[in-house]
Amino acid sequence: MNTKVSVLLVCFVMLFIVTIFLRFFQRKANQIEETVYIIRFKTTSEKQNLTENRKLMSYINILSEDQQGYVVSSRISDSRLKQMIIETYNIDSNHVTVQSRLYAGLPL
Repeated sequence: MNTKVSVLLVCFVMLFIVTIFLRFFQRKANQIEETVYIIRFKTTSEKQNLTENRKLMSYINILSEDQQGYVVSSRISDSRLKQMIIETYNIDSNHVTVQSRLYAGLPL
């Protein structure tokens, strides 16, 4: 009888450990990190007001703004973000740049 109890106890402990392990990794997988991007327009007259577009704003968080553009955080890629801006505002691809802050070497 003692061995049955021991086996059940070991199974319960193993099940508990596996459950904790799976929850930890499932939580990690659901936490998609945001990337900080610098959006620059070629000229200040071409700078678009990104806050007026609800669809675009659902993908970005504006962290700061200046005369040339924005610093935003987003979960989408830089190329997808740039394509959305080009399509939304019907501008030429060489009139806007979207660059990760990490690679831009610029402070926030």
